[in-house]
Amino acid sequence: MDQKMVSPQRIAKKILLGTVLGDGFVGNGSKLPKAVLILTQGARQFEYLLWKMKALVPLVKDYYVKIRTSSGGKPIVQAVTTHQRLLYHTWKDMYNNIDGKIKKVVKLNVLRRLTPLSLACWHMDDGSLYVSNGLIKGLRLATYGFSYDEQHIIKQYFAEIGITVNVASYKPDQNGKQYHYIGMKKKETEKFIKMIQPHVHKTMQYKIDPSKHCAEHEYTREDIVRTLQKCKEFVRNNESILVY
Repeated sequence: MDQKMVSPQRIAKKILLGTVLGDGFVGNGSKLPKAVLILTQGARQFEYLLWKMKALVPLVKDYYVKIRTSSGGKPIVQAVTTHQRLLYHTWKDMYNNIDGKIKKVVKLNVLRRLTPLSLACWHMDDGSLYVSNGLIKGLRLATYGFSYDEQHIIKQYFAEIGITVNVASYKPDQNGKQYHYIGMKKKETEKFIKMIQPHVHKTMQYKIDPSKHCAEHEYTREDIVRTLQKCKEFVRNNESILVY
């Protein structure tokens, strides 16, 4: 997709779709046809989070930002929107009421709307490389939250775009719960990387290139607050970032 020929709102929709398949969360807390978006990243991925926040502005207008501390003492940044009508369609596409609980789901007709940009966002959120002696041996998408049947829907989608994937499983946990994920072998991984490479953020290159590393600069709480306070055009509470 040539982003120069596409409207910012359309680009934002493709980023949103990949993000919600990954770490993003869309919620509808009322009977109104509106929904809220929550984006969460750690300090090392702060630049990536900021890139997504900016790109999604055509859909969400602005954000409230919260900073909390992980169990390891590192900052975690959470960007939260107000309820927006444009997010409601994504909520309807990606969430179902299952046994009385609202759950993120996979639907083939939704997956078919993914673009290389969407796939790049999904991989940057949930993907990881298998590397041996500095060489790529495969790739994994952490699709643990989806059912076994949904994993096969994902597998079917990838087959439709010319990439063969496997539905793999971890050993059951101590409660007997089985977790599944999507795996790719070396040749398929190379095809996938070629497809998404133009859209991978500069700080997330380690997700496609084993010679790269996770961002060397780990933002401190003060760095994050200082940067966000400069983003007055899309950070609503820029004068006093919520810290807890």
